[in-house]
Amino acid sequence: MIRRMVFSRILYFEGRLLTASDFQAEQDYLRDKQRFRNLHTYGVGIVSGSSVKTQQGNATVLISPGYAIDALGREICMSETMECPLPQDGERLFVCLTYVECEADPILMSSIETGLAGAKTVYARLEEGVEVMLEVTRPSTNSSTLPVALLRRKRTRWTRDPSFRPPRAKWLGAP
Repeated sequence: MIRRMVFSRILYFEGRLLTASDFQAEQDYLRDKQRFRNLHTYGVGIVSGSSVKTQQGNATVLISPGYAIDALGREICMSETMECPLPQDGERLFVCLTYVECEADPILMSSIETGLAGAKTVYARLEEGVEVMLEVTRPSTNSSTLPVALLRRKRTRWTRDPSFRPPRAKWLGAP
């Protein structure tokens, strides 16, 4: 018999002292399971929305709200339209989405030993979001950066290349 453990979760019982690392392990377990499920159920790509169009008047690209899965199984969620300025030069650009995290909600933390004199600022939250990037070359298929459109420059105007097909997530379960 061969056995390989894939995931590990916390066992709770009366009287157990829980630490910050226990709570972090619980979050890691749930996040890892969700990413695994995303990759094996949907695959990599756009699940819905995230359409791209150019706006010539102010030389910007607009990306509509949407939902996508990156190559690591992370969810890229856009709840509102994002606008990104286009450069004045170049011939082609890939509009790409990337999952990002950012520490937020700074609080003052002190300890019993040091009191307020030794207090330091720590972050109480981790925000998840999306970053829109314009890339000259197409990201590799195993990159966590997801290309959603190809723009081509014709004279002074950027237009979306209709022949470019962004990766689409799909149901990968039984037929």
